[in-house]
Amino acid sequence: MKMISAAICVAMLSVPAIALAADPTSCDNVNIGADVMAKFPNVRSTCQEVKEKDGGIYIRFVGEVVSASSDKATVHVKDRSGKDVSEFELGWAAGQKIKAGGKEMNFSDLRKGDKLDFWIEHNKWGLFSKPGSSSLKILSRKDL
Repeated sequence: MKMISAAICVAMLSVPAIALAADPTSCDNVNIGADVMAKFPNVRSTCQEVKEKDGGIYIRFVGEVVSASSDKATVHVKDRSGKDVSEFELGWAAGQKIKAGGKEMNFSDLRKGDKLDFWIEHNKWGLFSKPGSSSLKILSRKDL
């Protein structure tokens, strides 16, 4: 009887671990669409977080502004260890905002060195300043 109780306890304790291992909202397990993988091969190594919003699954990235003007910015995207792995040149609509240094600000106020958070929907190519917002203009992208 003690062995059956012990086996049941072990089985019950392992269920949460199995569920966590298969979590589709983790960077290692999120289902990334072919279009996103083709256009941003570093997507998995640069993923910082996965978030669900309004039925969409979004992947968060961090980057650093390396140059900025009133209508575009060049951003180096970092992998999880902090290494620059991709470069995006971005444009935006008038008045569009982004989270920089933990604060929401206008894109036109970006300066070299600002740290950015931005998002990609897991199965559709496009960058967003936050999940569910209007997309940014991707002017160019290259691997570093």
